[in-house]
Amino acid sequence: GDEWIRIAMEKGDMIVLPPGIYHRFTLDNNNYIKAMRLFQGEPVWTPFNRPQDSHPVRVKYVTSVLGEAAPENLERDAKKARASNVDDDAAEEEESKSAPAE
Repeated sequence: GDEWIRIAMEKGDMIVLPPGIYHRFTLDNNNYIKAMRLFQGEPVWTPFNRPQDSHPVRVKYVTSVLGEAAPENLERDAKKARASNVDDDAAEEEESKSAPAE
């Protein structure tokens, strides 16, 4: 499935994300985020919108976590993720509209 882990971070915190892992950053309550991205190798950074399940770096990551993963399973999971993300984004938007102002 497509499940998210939320990690609250503060100034000075650091998180290391492996190449190929899906991730996103969200704003704090003040609609602000400042992130420094550090990379190894070239190219330094190329953004790819989801899904990218056939991208070599993504395949390497998924295989390292799940072992041998059949391509049809990756595609099936990608379709589920796309459908889930639409629902999650709509729910988050509704939550933000109904949240009381501080």
